[in-house]
Amino acid sequence: MVATTQLSDEELVLQVRLGCERSFTLLLRRHQPLLNRIACRYVKDFMLAEDLVQEISIRMYTAIRAGRYSEEGKFVVWLKRVGRNICLDYLRKPSLPCIHPEVLPEVHQVHAPSPEDLLIARQTHQQVRKLVTQLPDTLRQVVYYRHYEEISYKEIAAKMGTSINTSLGRMRYGLKHLRNGYLLQ
Repeated sequence: MVATTQLSDEELVLQVRLGCERSFTLLLRRHQPLLNRIACRYVKDFMLAEDLVQEISIRMYTAIRAGRYSEEGKFVVWLKRVGRNICLDYLRKPSLPCIHPEVLPEVHQVHAPSPEDLLIARQTHQQVRKLVTQLPDTLRQVVYYRHYEEISYKEIAAKMGTSINTSLGRMRYGLKHLRNGYLLQ
């Protein structure tokens, strides 16, 4: 068996296509300096270039595994083109303005809800559940399916043997009844 370090790029690509991750690691190590140079030449920022090299590596791996790399030319030429295209895509994206931390307003820490807030939320939830049980059957079923089982209106209509518009209307009336019942309490 030939050591993987002695294999050509094309042979390594074939092994990657067959699922050998070790061959991909070797291929990446072999061409990492080239990818770094390509990315640094375009973005002129080493940290950003490292991120782009990661993107190039991911794109390279997915293209090889999906069979989108054609072996008509040299692997290095294809790799340079992929790297160049990713860098150019990055440069074409509109950049966000850089904001320094000194000019940002103070951010208040998010606090966990107090025991009182938790109690109020629990009581509200219990009241709403009680009101749902008091709805007429057709309205209650739609509200239950939609909010508790998270079923689409299309699926609700199929389960209940009605049209989607009927399900939507029943939901609207059900919510209206719940709102009125909650406000009366």
